[in-house]
Amino acid sequence: MTRHPIVWEPPERLVAPSGSSIRIVKLALADGGGDELRAVLSEDERERADKFRFDRDRKHFITARAGLRQILATCLNRDPHELVFEYGEQGKPELTGLDFALRFNLSHSGNMAVYALAEGRDVGIDVERYDTRRDHDGIASRFFTNGESQALSKIPERERAHAFTQLWVRKEAFLKACGQGLFMSLDTVEISVGYDAPHIVALSGEPADSASWFIADIDADPEYAASIVVSGSEVAIRGYTWTTG
Repeated sequence: MTRHPIVWEPPERLVAPSGSSIRIVKLALADGGGDELRAVLSEDERERADKFRFDRDRKHFITARAGLRQILATCLNRDPHELVFEYGEQGKPELTGLDFALRFNLSHSGNMAVYALAEGRDVGIDVERYDTRRDHDGIASRFFTNGESQALSKIPERERAHAFTQLWVRKEAFLKACGQGLFMSLDTVEISVGYDAPHIVALSGEPADSASWFIADIDADPEYAASIVVSGSEVAIRGYTWTTG
């Protein structure tokens, strides 16, 4: 797959995004999520963590949310405990009490979390671990557009699982950038399939304006597919590797 080239910088270089500059941060989710990270979270975040049935999922949630707070706090030069989130109708979080429009989004899968930050621009990011055991053709025929399903069927079978997963995260990132997430059908947007640079083909059956959205595949880890979608067309991406602590 063609992926947007990123030089992953250390966390101490992370600053707030501005203008067309977009920040992407990746975090490896180890078996952390201990008391020191749990203490970073708000009471409602801790309550959400406690609802997870499996210990591993709970720890990953704690680490991912603590990472979000630390990343945002670094950009804003604030204490991570002080950050207050509010949630839109579709559950997308925003920060309250800011003097500029910091937008952000996060996703995690397996042992990987990714974050995207932008100034005044809608942004969505998604990551998914490759899984060759899925019924990719069946899922595509049920949830994707006819054009996407047909394009996937033409890709050699040994490569189809990767192509499917990459398309999936492209679509999810777009829905998240729109603030819809699971509330918008995957077949509402049609996105290019395969190895070429990704682009949005159609929205609700109508040709898409290429200047309205920027979309790119991100080389976060060989075992994962990841994509970012940002409103507008001129984007400069900088990537950072984060460790919680």
